[in-house]
Amino acid sequence: MRQTPLQRWTGLLLAGGLVCLVVVLGSRWMWPSLQAFLPLSAPAAPSTSAVDNPWLTLQRLGQEIPASVVRIQAGDESAGEGESTIGFGVIVDPRAYVLTSWTLVRGRTVVPLRVYAPPTHPELGKVSARFVAGDEFSDLAILEFVPPNPDWIRVRGIARHPPFPGQVVLALSDVDDPQTGLQLGQVLKRGSMGARSAIHELDLIGTNVATGGNVGGPLLTTDGEILGICIAEHAAHDDRQGHAVPALAADAMVGDLMRFGRVRRGWIGMFAHAAWRKHESQAQSLVAHVDYVVPGSPADLGGLKCGDDILLASQHIPARSLPELQRMILATLPPQTLELSVLRRNAFEVLTVAVEDQPILPPALPGEREWGFSLACPQEPVEIDPDLPHGVSVRAIHEGVLSGKLGPGDLIVNINGMPTPGLESYCVQAAAVLASRVPVHLQVWRKGDSTYRQIELASLREVGTAAVTSAESHDSD
Repeated sequence: MRQTPLQRWTGLLLAGGLVCLVVVLGSRWMWPSLQAFLPLSAPAAPSTSAVDNPWLTLQRLGQEIPASVVRIQAGDESAGEGESTIGFGVIVDPRAYVLTSWTLVRGRTVVPLRVYAPPTHPELGKVSARFVAGDEFSDLAILEFVPPNPDWIRVRGIARHPPFPGQVVLALSDVDDPQTGLQLGQVLKRGSMGARSAIHELDLIGTNVATGGNVGGPLLTTDGEILGICIAEHAAHDDRQGHAVPALAADAMVGDLMRFGRVRRGWIGMFAHAAWRKHESQAQSLVAHVDYVVPGSPADLGGLKCGDDILLASQHIPARSLPELQRMILATLPPQTLELSVLRRNAFEVLTVAVEDQPILPPALPGEREWGFSLACPQEPVEIDPDLPHGVSVRAIHEGVLSGKLGPGDLIVNINGMPTPGLESYCVQAAAVLASRVPVHLQVWRKGDSTYRQIELASLREVGTAAVTSAESHDSD
C-alpha cells in the first residue's frame, strides 16, 4: 500500500527515537564490556600542577620526608645530657650515609641521631652515627649509622638541573619535628654546581627558606628532589636569605670525601680583591690586587708579593673576574702549575706558580682565626664612599674573643693607632701585632650608630678578654 508523506515522516521519527534509545541504554550497560576490546589511552593530565597547588605538594612531601631525614641531637644521652634537635641531615645512600652540615658535628666522632621509626616503636628511632668525613670550606659532613630497620629509610634523589632564580623550593620548617610541615619559598640567587668538586662561596644557592633552624636539612624541588643542602651562615650575602650548597656540587664533593676523607682543591695561598688599574698605555684593566701572601705558600715561593696586581682576562689567565680566577685555582690540582700575568711597578711579569692541595685547615687573613671573625674581600671593584671612614669591612663574626663585640658591616679603621684603610695595610699591621706580645687595640666604626668603638685585646699568647668603649662620631677626614 502506498504511504503518504505524513506516514513516511512519522516512521522516520520513530526509527530515530528508537536508535537514540538503543545508544543511551548501550552506553549504560554495554560500554564496560566494550572497553575490554579497545586499546588503552593515556590518562588525562591533571588540570592543577604541584606548583599551582603548593599545599598538595606540602602535604604529600610532608608524609614522605621523615623516612629520608634524620635529626641531629645535641649532647649524649648516655652521659645524662638532655635531648634536643640542633639540626638535620638527609640520607643520600642506601648504606645509611647521611649528608649534613659540618658545623653541627665538628669535633665529634659519635653523633646521636633520631631517625624515622613507626609510631608503635618510637624508641627504635634513637641511634648513634659515626663521623666519616667533613669539609669546613663547604660546611658539609658525612655520617654513617646502622638503621634499626633498612625498610624504614628512604634515599632522596638529587635534582640534576641547576636552580634558577624564582624557582619554587621547599625546606624543613624551623621546628623540632620534620613531620609537622615544610616551608614554601623560592630561589633568590642561583647557585652553580661549582668547578669539579670545588665550590666558590658565590656558587651557593640563596633562598628565603634556609634558616638557622633547618641547618643540614635538604632544600627540595616541588618534585621532592634534593636541590641543595642548607648550611650554616658563612658567606657575605644578603642577610634576608639563607644559603644551601647545590646538590650537584655536594654530590661531587661526597665522592672525594668518601675516597680521600677530604675534598681535594687547588691552593696557592694568596688573598686578593678586585680593582681597576691603569698601566703604561693608560688603559684600565681589571685586576686581582694581592692583599696578603701566606708565608711559605706556593704563591710566596713563586715570587708573588703583597701589592701585586694579577691581570685578568689575559693570555695566561682567561678568567674575566676574581671569582672566576678563584674557581680556576680551586679546580686546578697538583702537579699542575698556573702562569700569572702580574703588573708590578707599571711593568708586566709572568710568574709560574705550582699548585698544591688546599690545607685541611685553610689559612686565613691575619687576625681572622685568632680573633674570631672574617673580613670582606670585594669580588667586584667598588668605589670608596667619601662619607664613610676608610677601613676594612667585617664580613662575619665567629666564636672568639670578639664575639658580641663586633658585628657584620663594622669597619676596622686602625690597629694600635696605625690606620688600616685597606686590606693590604690591615694585613701588615695585624701580622705585626700578632708576632709581638703587646696588647691589641682596635678602633672600629659602626655604621648603624655612626660611632667609633675602642676594643682592647690582651696578648693572644695569654688568656684574655675583649673590652669595648665607645666614642662620639666625627668626620673621617
